[in-house]
Amino acid sequence: MRARLWPIRRALAASVMTTLIVATGPIAATGASVVSTRIGSVSPAVGRPGPGNHELHPPFYAISHGISCPAPNECMAVGLYDTGNSTTSLAQWWNGASWRHLSTPFPPGRPVNPQLQSVSCISAAACVAVGGYNGNQGELKVFAEAWNGKDWVEHSMPLPARSTYAVSTSVSCSSFSGCVAVGSYEPSNTSGIIALAEVWNGRSWAMTRSPTFMGGAISFQSVSCKLASFCMAVGSSGGQVVAASWNGRTWTVLSVPHPQTAYSSTLWSVSCTSAATCSAVGWYGVGMFSSVTHSVVVSWNGQRWAIVGSPDAPRAPHTVLYSVSCASLTACMAVGYYSPNGGGTFALVEAWNGKEWSIRPAPPLATRLADVDCPSAASCVATAESIPSATSFFNASVIARWDGATWTVLSPAPIVAIASTPDGKGYYLASSDGVVFVFGDARTYGDLNETAHVTPVVGIDPTPDGRGYWLVSAGGGVFPYGDAKSFGSEAGHHLSRPIVGMAATRDGRGYWLVASDGGLFSFGDATFRGSMGGRHLNDPIVGMALDAVTGGYWMVAADGGIFAFDARFFGSTGSLRLKKPIIEIEALVSARGYRFVASDGGVFDFGAARFAGSLGGKKLSSPVSGMAPQPGGTGYWLVQVNGTVTAFGGAHTYPPG
Repeated sequence: MRARLWPIRRALAASVMTTLIVATGPIAATGASVVSTRIGSVSPAVGRPGPGNHELHPPFYAISHGISCPAPNECMAVGLYDTGNSTTSLAQWWNGASWRHLSTPFPPGRPVNPQLQSVSCISAAACVAVGGYNGNQGELKVFAEAWNGKDWVEHSMPLPARSTYAVSTSVSCSSFSGCVAVGSYEPSNTSGIIALAEVWNGRSWAMTRSPTFMGGAISFQSVSCKLASFCMAVGSSGGQVVAASWNGRTWTVLSVPHPQTAYSSTLWSVSCTSAATCSAVGWYGVGMFSSVTHSVVVSWNGQRWAIVGSPDAPRAPHTVLYSVSCASLTACMAVGYYSPNGGGTFALVEAWNGKEWSIRPAPPLATRLADVDCPSAASCVATAESIPSATSFFNASVIARWDGATWTVLSPAPIVAIASTPDGKGYYLASSDGVVFVFGDARTYGDLNETAHVTPVVGIDPTPDGRGYWLVSAGGGVFPYGDAKSFGSEAGHHLSRPIVGMAATRDGRGYWLVASDGGLFSFGDATFRGSMGGRHLNDPIVGMALDAVTGGYWMVAADGGIFAFDARFFGSTGSLRLKKPIIEIEALVSARGYRFVASDGGVFDFGAARFAGSLGGKKLSSPVSGMAPQPGGTGYWLVQVNGTVTAFGGAHTYPPG
């Protein structure tokens, strides 16, 4: 049904973490942005249960290769995860509210690094997944598993004779007893890749005769089946795009137009709504020694394939579409990535409205979109590689929902804080699970992505020189990275109320923690100037800020009430009726004023702080969760729970660091 982002070749090595994105709403509608997470698969389980994986133990990273949703709130995701010692297959089920890790059986023999590449689901109780693993001699083998609503059951897949490399990259099921899996293999006596296609009849898998294109071998990347008597597979042969249809007995190779300026091209994914309507996407290169690539989209009308115009990202010499899913004749979504002239990798989303393809907003935390599934015209789900976190190589997963206008991040990792670098040319985002994302000139020094911690992270505070930062948790834990030093914490101590904020001293040799009841805890050279602990509060404390001149501090409550300790009072909203609660306070470096922000994006300025704009009164995809001032400037940034960053005044948004 869909294609893989990184097809297995000689090794089943893990590379980058992907995230899944749930989208609901008209696909063709114009929208805004942000990240996410989800899954997919197909067919009844007939076979033998086997020993499998039962728990995810940190440290681990997870890569979701395939996704299939039989309904908007029912999804299966498959891929692999790493426990630090080895990699093994991954399967997770989304019930509309939470994820559940599912035990998967090991392939027969002594498999090394098994991973699932693709999944197809007819219902919540019928999914089939395919993938590959390394054998004892390093050879690559194929395997399949089926989900019956309770257990995954391993299925034996026949291997081509004398093959040293075989992998299934895509599977699609039209019924409980009708699935087709495609991929490629390499015989031991040749150096060429040959198409691999196998069919499932509800009881066993059987190989089909491999089709050829103009006498040359085909490498299949994706397949889509609407009927037992109709499937469409796509891939490449000799550097040219190719497609083949399956009638239930034999494959028929179909001519696909080659882009006129293409030197080489391939189709990565195909999606069919009927035997007379399919869309396929991929990319093509313009020369042997050129790195320039363009996206390509072709459509099938039941008789022939034709090229359909698709936009490349602006000023991007490298554009790739990896996956497509069509819910109807007038509703398709295609995803991939692009690299602009200035470098970097950014997620790409395109939508088809029945007349043309157009670029749509992409999840802001995603750098690549790898797979997409649209169970209806009003619901799409996609897998995405996210921005590298402070644990560098492996990325963090997020979940987002598309409502036809915006992406909304769901659990498990909402963004809870933003902090600027000292020069204002970058910033950090911190999620509740302790993952740090960097933008602009911000640099990574570590995070809690692979560390067990009980309470959620609530804040991040950089060191004065920007070469480190602290994370603070609701339980009072303080986690230093880079040149940040530990001066103590409240971890393990009984707290009457959770910690809600942190402020470092001017020299970075100490810090304060503040709890929601106004209790204050000082460490290092931070001096206790007073607190609201034990006093009556109309609303809980939600944050604190340093007075960089006096060394005192301010606390702010959810109603906007300000409590100043050896710091000047400039005003508050304590007597006003707010639409939404205040969530954070930030002070000017000059200490001549401060501003705070509400969860609806409303900004309130006092003293010398100048209003540069807000999100108040606007429809937001998710609540505002943090604010950061622009050092040496009059601007500031607001961040939403879904990771969307908005700049005001002289502040600018930045690409991933």
